[in-house]
Amino acid sequence: MATLRAPNCAAAPRRQAAPAAAHRTTSRGAASSRPSANLRRAATAAAANGSSSGSGGGVILLPGFLFTTRQYQGLAADLSSKGFDAAVVPVSLSDWWYILRGGSFEWYLSRLDALLADMHAKHGRVALVGHSAGGWVARLLLGTEPYQGVRYGRSGRVHTLLTLGTPHQSIEDYPFGRAEEKLVGAHLARAPLEVAGSSLKFANYFYPTAESLADVRVVCACGDTIRGRPLLGRGSSSSSSEDPDAYTSTLSYASVGSLDEGSGWGRAGGSKAYTRYDQQLAFNSYKAVCGRGDVGGDFVTPLCISQLPGAESLILPGVWHFPRWSSAQPWYGSPQITELWQPYLLEPHAQAHTAAGQSAA
Repeated sequence: MATLRAPNCAAAPRRQAAPAAAHRTTSRGAASSRPSANLRRAATAAAANGSSSGSGGGVILLPGFLFTTRQYQGLAADLSSKGFDAAVVPVSLSDWWYILRGGSFEWYLSRLDALLADMHAKHGRVALVGHSAGGWVARLLLGTEPYQGVRYGRSGRVHTLLTLGTPHQSIEDYPFGRAEEKLVGAHLARAPLEVAGSSLKFANYFYPTAESLADVRVVCACGDTIRGRPLLGRGSSSSSSEDPDAYTSTLSYASVGSLDEGSGWGRAGGSKAYTRYDQQLAFNSYKAVCGRGDVGGDFVTPLCISQLPGAESLILPGVWHFPRWSSAQPWYGSPQITELWQPYLLEPHAQAHTAAGQSAA
């Protein structure tokens, strides 16, 4: 556990552009080897075994705030076709009214826990894929501190937590405000007062790093697509990779794939994939969650708050937070993007076993 800390978007120095490609790093700053000579071969082998067997293992998709189960059905079907047994936590739009009124996430965790029990019974340890807020909610399930009277501690049932555009370090300073939660528990007496009013602050206080989630591998992916810029005032119209925020300057980059610069994904050399109005919306969103709007991110979540200390980082140029109106504007669930993070869904020892078998062959 640790004191709550502010995101490091403030006082952001600039650095030179990173290559227009997908990048895998560690948030400790050390470059990792290209994961995927072995990782990708293992994932390909799992897909070759067919969708009906679920041979790639169990995968649970956690919807983000104000998202519903239906919006992830296509992604679940895509993963199933590649050999995984994929399921989505059941969430409807009306469920979110409870949160908007200041309720906690106990209903969400209860459904996730039930689904995890079923998946674990069939597959053993599974992978959790948390989109947006779903990524930090997963930390509540994996941790051992009681949440609303329930001690989950499900890290033994999960081998990997992959978060997609999750605002792990959000300051939650929304222009429309937010209703304070009323979290309970004797253990909250030793925490700052604000922890009892926010499930996200609860997660960040009790589980501030990847290491605080036992032996679960944590991978934080975030799109690097658009830099916020107000409609009125100065600012660069370039994409975030052309002028990245300070957080990315602390990471060592290692390419794990390439994206077509001419595909219209808003990268250098490609056709423009967003408008000035998009930049204004991104500016507003980034400012609400990190205190600064002129940073880069996926249109909703800025890079600087998308990472958890100690986790592996996957930076995805040109990837948006949610589906857009054009196939040239992919989101995390687009088929060509799932190929970049799909290898992390395999249990680590299964990856090593598959890769070793292929090398021997």
